Amino acid sequence: MTSIIPTEGISKGLIIFYLLKTTNTTISERTILIFLLGLWGIVQYGLFRYYGFVTSFEGKKYQHDALSFLATGKLSDLRFFYSAYTLIIALFIKLRLSLKLIIILQLSINLWATFRFYRLAQTLVKQPLIAALSTSILILSFPIQQWNFYLYTESLFTSLTILFAYHILLFKFTKIVDYLIISILLFLLSFLRPTGILLAIPLIIYLFLNRNQLKLHKLQSAIPALTIAILIALNIVFNTGHLIEYTHLALQKSWIVWGEKYFQHNHNSYSFLGFMEIIILRSLYFFSMLRVHYSNFHNHLLMSFYPIYLFALAGIYPLWKSSKTVFLFIVTIIIVFSSFSILTFINWQGRFMVPILPFIILLAGYGFRSILSIKKK
Repeated sequence: MTSIIPTEGISKGLIIFYLLKTTNTTISERTILIFLLGLWGIVQYGLFRYYGFVTSFEGKKYQHDALSFLATGKLSDLRFFYSAYTLIIALFIKLRLSLKLIIILQLSINLWATFRFYRLAQTLVKQPLIAALSTSILILSFPIQQWNFYLYTESLFTSLTILFAYHILLFKFTKIVDYLIISILLFLLSFLRPTGILLAIPLIIYLFLNRNQLKLHKLQSAIPALTIAILIALNIVFNTGHLIEYTHLALQKSWIVWGEKYFQHNHNSYSFLGFMEIIILRSLYFFSMLRVHYSNFHNHLLMSFYPIYLFALAGIYPLWKSSKTVFLFIVTIIIVFSSFSILTFINWQGRFMVPILPFIILLAGYGFRSILSIKKK
């Protein structure tokens, strides 16, 4: 898709950062929330005017699976771990509702996740303006927001991943409902995309490291533990063969991007050096987000996100110093999602990068705070 996005993107976030650096003005909570809501509305309106509602490509597969489910009562074995999205589409079809209303669902959850992201950033960074800046960048990041207008799983998956992180990092785990919410979110995420089960890794790490502070109840802890066990078992049954096949084919054919022959590499991937070279090339391609089929303007706009990478790197030590458990949770999410794509295949649209971006932005918030504190000294 050669798209030209009608927004200045992340550069606006850098302007806000400059204003934060040069002013000590205290802005009320209400003003911040109104600003974020207005910015979110403007961005979504612009993207809707540009994209409309895209139901082609992957969207056709989900519609086919939904119709097949309504006719036979059986879910697709091939896309078993996308079943949650299939069932949502089937429900809309069964109720004779326009599929365009799924946009409203995706936008509603995206908006809720956006404000939860702000609360999470505010709690972690402890500076409302830095949290507002981070949330503004999240809103202006069209690689995330554009999927609200696609009949793809990316919008719901990314929004629910943010909510998953919010509940884990801010819950005290004193009530059984806390465990239920985490388990339900993990279950939904695992059936929106196969990679959802990977979120069990940062969850286990965080709960284990915080087991004494949170005073986890053994019986209540069994709820997410049982959920994880069931999901792992289902993944072994349905997904292990696919994962091995994807990895084998990607390395055998030396694909940098899955299925794109013009991104094959000539080196023998079965040698250690050849394997490492492919992994490095895939990593660069994955995190660059650039694509040859995008317009120059689109690629330049994507490059405007690169300063956020630098701020995220600057935020590593401050976050580690502030909370090692939060640091490990955030970094583990980035590592497990990126590693899965890099080791198996990289989608030509860059969709698999989307769930990682909110956590890079969250990490960058610590970089903003650190740099601002240096400037004020």
